[in-house]
Amino acid sequence: MTDDELILVCMPVAAMLHPIAGARSVPCADCRDLVWIAPSSVTVMDRATAICMGCAIARFRKSDDGLDVAILPGAIDELRRHQP
Repeated sequence: MTDDELILVCMPVAAMLHPIAGARSVPCADCRDLVWIAPSSVTVMDRATAICMGCAIARFRKSDDGLDVAILPGAIDELRRHQP
């Protein structure tokens, strides 16, 4: 990973049968399994890499760099409104 690389860690489609309203699926950049992209994440997709949770764990274990984590604007509100 590079310092300016934005990684979206996403729920696999197979693990989340009832996604947030407006979510869409895209393939994980590493394993190609489908993951959910929430509406709040769509705005950064032009500069982000979407990966599933399993691939994220594998990447982070291989990385010697520190890890900066953030929640995208609007994501918490989406989760509060989510009705599975």
